Amino acid sequence: MKSQQALENLIDAFAELAKLHNAAASVAVRARELVASSMAMGNWDETNALSDRPIVCKETCTVLWRGQQGQFKPGLLVNLLAYLARRPNIYRPNDNLMDNVWERRCEQSTIRQAIRRLRQTLKDSGMGELAACIQCHDESCGLILNGDALKM
Repeated sequence: MKSQQALENLIDAFAELAKLHNAAASVAVRARELVASSMAMGNWDETNALSDRPIVCKETCTVLWRGQQGQFKPGLLVNLLAYLARRPNIYRPNDNLMDNVWERRCEQSTIRQAIRRLRQTLKDSGMGELAACIQCHDESCGLILNGDALKM
């Protein structure tokens, strides 16, 4: 009898968690729509620090940039773009990418391949200009939006 009650309590807890998750996802989608419509209506000017910075939502696997929206599959590429977009115009050492995106050591060729796939995904989404902003130098990569970059 106790096992049955414990199971029912666990099922109820999961149902409540699912409701909370759905509510949070709805809020994220609504916030994304508000930002996108604000950008499309021209309410973002060039003096806005975020106007040229991509907005990456890892939960919905979307990127907003200059009024365009791209969709990703969940996983590495959206995490990589989110990490680079968090602080644009800085070259991140590949060791830093391994620690913060891959969360493990990997070959330099793995990073180069992921960067190529990220650029191609952005191009396929109609965001070729953003893809061109992903640049690599030596063993570092960055999202270089203004043509100038700092080495980290």
